[in-house]
Amino acid sequence: MAAINNTQVDELLEKNTAVFSSIVLDDGTAMILTLPNKEKHLHWIKASRKDFRNQIEKFRQGLIDGLLSIDYDTTEAKTLYDSMILPFEDYLTSQSIETIVFIQDSFLRDIPMAALYEKKEHKYLI
Repeated sequence: MAAINNTQVDELLEKNTAVFSSIVLDDGTAMILTLPNKEKHLHWIKASRKDFRNQIEKFRQGLIDGLLSIDYDTTEAKTLYDSMILPFEDYLTSQSIETIVFIQDSFLRDIPMAALYEKKEHKYLI
């Protein structure tokens, strides 16, 4: 498997595309937004690795349970949206972002980002 460099990644991304990256540490998780103009923004989720992992597992279990039931509870999806995406909403809007690429770390790789829920307008992020 060959690695690709930043220039190659930039060539693949369109002008209306933003990239979210995460770095999970023991005492918190860094969410990093990279905009098409290469501007970067950082937001820390101030939860321990263990607590955040438990929240992610609760969200995943809710998705599984939702497949078996008509009543899907969006509470965990909204909570995750609010901590991971909402802090960057103004940047996404001001740059007219239409496509988001997620490069996730650790246990965040195991969740479908499309299931995150924005409650204000009752829409799914992706």
